[in-house]
Amino acid sequence: VQDLSSRDAVAGFFADLGYDISARTRQAPANLGITAEGLANQIRHMELLADEDRLLQVYLFELSSVTQAATQGLAKAFRNRGGNFLLVLTTKDYDRLDLVLLERTQPRDASPTRAGAGPQAGIRPRVLSMERLKPGRVDMRVLRRFTYTESDPVGQYEKLLSAYAIAD
Repeated sequence: VQDLSSRDAVAGFFADLGYDISARTRQAPANLGITAEGLANQIRHMELLADEDRLLQVYLFELSSVTQAATQGLAKAFRNRGGNFLLVLTTKDYDRLDLVLLERTQPRDASPTRAGAGPQAGIRPRVLSMERLKPGRVDMRVLRRFTYTESDPVGQYEKLLSAYAIAD
């Protein structure tokens, strides 16, 4: 974890965990539907790190600062996209890494919201924040469960959800 000080190091980390990084691609905010100017301006670099059949994707975001507002804004941008997502949020110095698993939630109210439209599902960002140079015992325990050992991307996503349950 202490070596995760660059984009390539983070990509290599996920490759070592068993994720397919062959689709690694730099992205523009507009490509992912990130149109809020305030959020788009905070993004210094973003890329798709790993893609497992479009069912589980890992993205890296270098931000000017990692804030709760930025995390919520990114979660909202991914809400209506198909698949499951793990986001790695950091700043240019990579001192702190936020691993954000986006968990889909059921609508609370079953009544229509707009003319004939049903309620929208929500998305809950599950965040694991760690200091790169001083990862905690819980951080390391959770990261060990990130290894890609399941037979399919959906099973791997379920495994990641259980890792976050351990963190909680």
